Amino acid sequence: MSYENLEAAVNQAAKRFLELGPVVTADVSGASGDTIFTMDATGLSEGMYALDYFPSGTTILSIGGDAPTNTVEFSAGKNSSGTDSVRFSTDANGVEGLGLVSGTSIAWPGVSFTPPSDAAYATVEKLPISSMPVTLGVGGEDDEKGILQLSLYFPSHLGEGALRAAVGKTKRYFTAGSTSTYSGAVARFQHAKNSPFFRDDTRFCCHVSIYWHGRTTRPSPTHNT
Repeated sequence: MSYENLEAAVNQAAKRFLELGPVVTADVSGASGDTIFTMDATGLSEGMYALDYFPSGTTILSIGGDAPTNTVEFSAGKNSSGTDSVRFSTDANGVEGLGLVSGTSIAWPGVSFTPPSDAAYATVEKLPISSMPVTLGVGGEDDEKGILQLSLYFPSHLGEGALRAAVGKTKRYFTAGSTSTYSGAVARFQHAKNSPFFRDDTRFCCHVSIYWHGRTTRPSPTHNT
């Protein structure tokens, strides 16, 4: 397990959260077998969903459609008419993301980026903290610690409340004990804390620091003779 793979696991978690769409709730009514909700879910694949439902028996009818737009249809599974609601998320754990777009509203390290003039965006930074040996010798393990910093910028016209909601989603997503895995390397998120809110020109801003750690395998040293 290399440090590069561990860092890739952190990047993967950041990308998924920032691009993950919001949870959608819809009121539904009908009889057993009726299609009650159709949702645009471009890029959705089997297994990338969660569904909280009432009453018991709600099922997914289909995931599919003509490219580039897929639809997700749900069946109420009811035996009589009535009104209930479904809650849908493209994340298997039913959590929400910020619904941003890489290159347009997400700035990655080392990649050219022009902030949008009138829309929310985020910048991503990775800060190393320490590297400490856990076991000795060739093939031993090191404990790596770092910070994933997500800086959120929201236009003033959206209000400070929109930024506060985004910060709350960030801290809930990177809850203590959550993990991200890439090629066998596991990044474990310990806690997240945010800076005070501040103004930057026409935006409300906040930095969220997400602390993580993971283990890497020490490679064999190379000696020149």
